[in-house]
This record gives sequence, C-alpha cells and structure tokens, in this order.
Amino acid sequence: MKIAIDSRLLDAYIAAGDDQGAQATAAEIKTLDPSSTAIARVMGNHYLKLGSEAQQSKSYSDALKNYDLAIAQGDPQVSVTASVGAAFTVNAMDKPDYAKMKAYADKALALAPNDPAANFAEGVALTGQWAGGTDAKLKAQAQDALTKADTLAKAAGNESFALQIETFMKQYFK
Repeated sequence: MKIAIDSRLLDAYIAAGDDQGAQATAAEIKTLDPSSTAIARVMGNHYLKLGSEAQQSKSYSDALKNYDLAIAQGDPQVSVTASVGAAFTVNAMDKPDYAKMKAYADKALALAPNDPAANFAEGVALTGQWAGGTDAKLKAQAQDALTKADTLAKAAGNESFALQIETFMKQYFK
C-alpha cells in the first residue's frame, strides 16, 4: 500500500517539476521494495505523456526523444506503448523512414507479439518499405502483420481499431 501511495506521490512530484521530491520518493520506493517496477512505470508514463504531447504538436524529434526515454525506463508495458508511439511518430513525418519505423515496431513486438497496435505499426512500416520498391516478400509480410493486427483488434473487442486497420489494408492492397 505504501508503494502505491508513493507511486502517486512520485507522479505528482514529476508533474510539478519537483526533482528533489521525486528523487526522495523514488529512493523510498526502492528501500521498501528493491524489485518494484513502480518507479520505471511512473517515469515511463511521464515520458509517454511528453512524447504524445510533442507528437500532437508535430515536434517529432522531441516526441522521439521522449518515447526513447520512456522505453529506457525498462517497464515492459510502457516500452510497448512508447515503441508503438515512436513508430507512428516516424510515420507522421514528411519523409517517413520506414526502416526506423519497423525497428520501433520490432521493439514492441519483441515484448508483446500479440499487441494489435504493435502489429499494425509493423504492417504499416512493411507496407511503406514495399510501396517504395517491388519486393513481393515485403508485401506478403505487410499483409500478414496487418491481418494479425486486425484479428487481434477484433478479439479484443476493439472494432473501431479493426476498421482503421481494414481501411488501411483496402487502401494499399485492393
């Protein structure tokens, strides 16, 4: 219970920009439970928020920096979300680097191979790579990743996400 309270306090200190309070609270959490992932989760979520805000304001380099910081915190759940966020940040750029996008998607898939968003990011990256050339193998890989993302989204009951995936597939694979 104390760790849960301290985690919320840590989040409040971080949001307020109180580094001294955050460090003291993080040290207390470590003392209470050295194996706790609470610090990584709170810090990762903070960087996720900053990454998302930067992405929305089209400050893509700041978004990627913050997503990378979220990944570096080491919480697996946060890392998957940050890797997917980074992948789609790369996709939103004027000239997307689909190899870089795929690298972020691969990070997410390494931690959560059945995550629909990670599979969608992989499919979009592979589609981008395929559309820039003629490699039929990339086309098949893209379709497989997108089909898996669609199936996983439907299994999770996320019909609006499944529709987004299907719309993307229809656009590129008529």
